[in-house]
Amino acid sequence: MLLPEDRRQNDLPFKFYGISESGRQFLAEHKLLRAQDTLREIYDRVEKTDDIN
Repeated sequence: MLLPEDRRQNDLPFKFYGISESGRQFLAEHKLLRAQDTLREIYDRVEKTDDIN
């Protein structure tokens, strides 16, 4: 996701990435998703704007 230029400010990040399904599969095969449930709980508790949801 890229933020529109009029929403960017003060050299803050404006490009955001996600994990593809093949990337998620790779991480799962190598047991690198062990903390996923804990991280999901933390993410769910963080206040987010409508743009992030």
